[in-house]
Amino acid sequence: MYAPNRFLSYQSSKCVLQYLPAALRFEFSHRCPGIRSTDNLTPLRIRNFRISSLTITVDDVRYKIGVIKQYHNEDIPMQCDKRNSAGGFRYDVDQYGLLINKEPFEQCPDEIIFQTVAENRIL
Repeated sequence: MYAPNRFLSYQSSKCVLQYLPAALRFEFSHRCPGIRSTDNLTPLRIRNFRISSLTITVDDVRYKIGVIKQYHNEDIPMQCDKRNSAGGFRYDVDQYGLLINKEPFEQCPDEIIFQTVAENRIL
């Protein structure tokens, strides 16, 4: 018979989390704040990991990176609305939906900058 109020012990939840697929574990941690402390203390098993300029791939699940522009007190430009619906811009834009020029920045000693030729072009 099913016991509705039985929870996993701390040790059991660590074991279950350790063997969950990475994508499912990310989803659990995002949706269940109570499990985050256990999740942070449990090793994450990743078979393959890849970073490109616009995506992060973890165990064959690809996460797209995009900038979503929000307008709180203004009309949303049509270009921004279309891009937001498609996952966001591949670069930062100003209030009119135009590309913001990248200003030079100072690299901190502990930072590693990954840059490809494609990132230097205006997208």
